[in-house]
Amino acid sequence: MAETARVVPLLRAGAQPHRVKVLGGFRVTAPDGSDATPRARKTRALLAFLLVTRKPWTRERLAALCWADRADEQAKASLRQALYELRDLASGPHPLLIVKRDEVEAASDGFELDVDRIVALASGGDVTGLTEALSRAQLDLLSDLEGAGGDFEEWLSWERRQTLETLLGVAVEAGETALADGRFAEIRKLADALEGVDGLNEPAVRLGLAADRGVGDLSALRRRFDRFARRLKEELDAEPAPETVALLQAPAHAGPVAEPDGQASERSTTVVAVTTRRRLWPWLIAGVAALLLALAGVWGWSRYLPAPASPSLAVLPFKAGDAREPYFGAGVSEAVLDLLGRDPELQVVGSATARQLGVDPVRAARRLGVDYLLQGETVAAGQRTDVTARLVRVRDGRVIWSRRYQRPADDIFAVQNELAAAVAERLGARIAPRPNPHLRTTPEVYDRYLQARSLARERRGQALLESRRLLLEAAALDPDFAPAFASLAQVTIFLSNHPSTYGVTPIVEAQAEARRYARRALELAPELGEAYAAYGLISVSDAQSLPFHQRAVALDPQRPDFHRWLAQAYSAVGREADALAEYQRAAALDPLMWLSIEHLVGQFSFMGREAEARAVVERFERISTDPFATARVQAKLAEQEGRLADFLRLAERAAQRWPGERTLTLSLAEAWALLGENERAARALLPGETIARLSLRGDLAGLAREARRLGSGFWHVEPGYWAFAEGLVRGGEGALLLQLFDAEFASVEDFNGRAPQKALAAGPVLIAALTDAGRTDEAGRLAAALARRLDADEKTGMTAAHVAYDRASVAALTGDKDRALDLLGLAARTNWIEMSWAPVRRLEDRVAFRSLRGDPRLATIQAELDSAVNRQRALLGLPPLPK
Repeated sequence: MAETARVVPLLRAGAQPHRVKVLGGFRVTAPDGSDATPRARKTRALLAFLLVTRKPWTRERLAALCWADRADEQAKASLRQALYELRDLASGPHPLLIVKRDEVEAASDGFELDVDRIVALASGGDVTGLTEALSRAQLDLLSDLEGAGGDFEEWLSWERRQTLETLLGVAVEAGETALADGRFAEIRKLADALEGVDGLNEPAVRLGLAADRGVGDLSALRRRFDRFARRLKEELDAEPAPETVALLQAPAHAGPVAEPDGQASERSTTVVAVTTRRRLWPWLIAGVAALLLALAGVWGWSRYLPAPASPSLAVLPFKAGDAREPYFGAGVSEAVLDLLGRDPELQVVGSATARQLGVDPVRAARRLGVDYLLQGETVAAGQRTDVTARLVRVRDGRVIWSRRYQRPADDIFAVQNELAAAVAERLGARIAPRPNPHLRTTPEVYDRYLQARSLARERRGQALLESRRLLLEAAALDPDFAPAFASLAQVTIFLSNHPSTYGVTPIVEAQAEARRYARRALELAPELGEAYAAYGLISVSDAQSLPFHQRAVALDPQRPDFHRWLAQAYSAVGREADALAEYQRAAALDPLMWLSIEHLVGQFSFMGREAEARAVVERFERISTDPFATARVQAKLAEQEGRLADFLRLAERAAQRWPGERTLTLSLAEAWALLGENERAARALLPGETIARLSLRGDLAGLAREARRLGSGFWHVEPGYWAFAEGLVRGGEGALLLQLFDAEFASVEDFNGRAPQKALAAGPVLIAALTDAGRTDEAGRLAAALARRLDADEKTGMTAAHVAYDRASVAALTGDKDRALDLLGLAARTNWIEMSWAPVRRLEDRVAFRSLRGDPRLATIQAELDSAVNRQRALLGLPPLPK
């Protein structure tokens, strides 16, 4: 029971706790000693769930806990009745329960579980008391509440195993500490007690073996080893780990053997303790290191989300029997991963992280706080496929489940489903099957699909082009295989020329093609999360994409990329707190995926939480084994913190290492532009970056020609990026901007509703154009809408400094010059990087601040901004910016 093991709450001064027995039968004893256990079985189950989980739960979730077999209203009525029966526990000066309108939780400082007392004995090093407690206790959690029904049964099944593992874990840790102090007699008794609880717990066996050797009782050592080896062979057909065998084979010490009752002379005891410590130090150091790594892993996950109460699992890429086709084994394992990820209670680590666990995955998994590993091999021989899988418990490295599947090659989908279902069942989870025939295909098509999916993960131009070719072949060979069409839609968007993607295909053309593929995928498989995610990507994260990404996450809750795309959609509509939560979820699921970490860093910085952004990057630097990924994340932080010299160096290094990658050249161009070097920025771009190059070189007439050529596509290339819309108004083409606006949007409200992200980037320029054209009513309505959006941003937790520049733009455009200057001054002092966007360097030249031109206060703010940039230029040996 992980939550209980981590935190034992402190009681309020003067308060006595309710004492709660959860090991064996459930019983609640009030502070005055009276029995406060509810009579009704399901009410007891409800109370036990709240006490054990120690977190708030919505009424909807609690209604499903024990009454899932009833209609919604009946379930809610049953919950209300149960809470009424618990009313005495929710009242008084020190209530046990806190019942709110929408949530119910146990008061964290109002009770003590019997599990807490055992954990406290272990933490305090009381080995004798711990041994007695374990021997007395019935370690079967809530044994009298089996059959309570609903979701409670599934939760209890998992929580029972988790509680047992927690108790065994803290007991072994206490024994290891005592071992260093030479308390061998106590440890032997503890090891005997642990053997009675779980005879296959190898760390506990090693503890007993070390203590047997410590007192010189080699015959007991041999008997203990033989018992364990026999059980292991009979139950799991496995052999003891090398570390365990090493304790059996280590040379005996030269001191005398202890007496049967554990007593010996003072001199003998000293000799035994000293020689044993010397012999066991390497083992102890390794054990302590593993413990620290595991604790570091728990800390690392908690940086993103509270540590899950459910098990976490990493599915390693399966090894392929044919070394020429590694994608097949990796593809099969990823398909199994996706199937397992359908259960929201099972924490499935993303594929990017699983691929980086390296040659010692158990040790690496401990660093990340992962509980289980699924390993396997695939061999394709003619028309048959051989798949072998093993489930490894990370804590002790023990194989707890294994199975081999030998089937015809075209039965691989059934194998994947059976494998995932078996692993889920072993971990106390459950996966609902999806029998849609359009999710299956022939081996020939599946082979291409797996290759394409493997290539698409790289998010690099050439790999994406090859992925698209393979997917087109797969779709032609089997026009009824839905996953191929869903992936084809996604890859098509990735290959567009949108600023956030990786290719050169015009975005409008890519959207039309991707929409056909996504529509086909949804027609074939309406329950396929990939298809909804593909539809969401078509509009590239805006209000239209939000419901599609929400549906994708609901169908496949463990897909990190789905959470990341949902986060971008939330941010587009101003729901920044929701966006942060989704970025955190993506990073927690796939902590070694640089793209998720990069977005999380950006969101933390955007919301003014710089310390948390730095902590995320520092942790990623420690755990990542991918230099490309590390460089990208470091560059993102450097940019957000205004360390432009570092940003440029990192961007240059990455662009040189991976030449021709669009996103890297865009980062390099952005770094040069922020430093005021527009021409160098333009030269860094790839040939297809027409808009960026025209804007950087100040070719305003060229921007107008490009806008006319794009037509309605103007609004799909992010007109605020590289100051595209700004360039039109600065070049005297405000009428053209309004013509494009009127052709696309019915009104200002339609613009703000359908394109809210664009509203902040291009909105101020559009206000200026509307004002210049005499459309002052529309300009005022758009300004008011932008102000409301900025108010909402501040309510999400962003500091005033992070919205100061945007507020200044609105204030200047609506005639409030003094407020605009005050806000610009605040931005320059506290968040200058946010107002240093390229390519228009001088504030007075920007459309929003034309009315401030000539004001000496604006000149002072410009000097502050130039000074900040010049400090970064000096670090690179560049001369100051011209005045």
